[in-house]
Amino acid sequence: MVRISCLISFILLFLPRSIESINLQKETVVKVIEEITAVSQQTTASSEEIASSMEEQAASSNELTQYTQQLTANK
Repeated sequence: MVRISCLISFILLFLPRSIESINLQKETVVKVIEEITAVSQQTTASSEEIASSMEEQAASSNELTQYTQQLTANK
């Protein structure tokens, strides 16, 4: 009986600390995931800007090619 009482006391003493520790770890994990999400969104936005710039450069290159072909044909 004394053993059971000691075990119950032990559980009641350490259980709240364990739950608090788990909650703190959970909060840390949530913050890290939020930071990763923010960085991922920034990376996506940067990638979209780069893709847009590449499309503009490709269009400019096509125009330059057309002008060059016109000049060559008019010689």
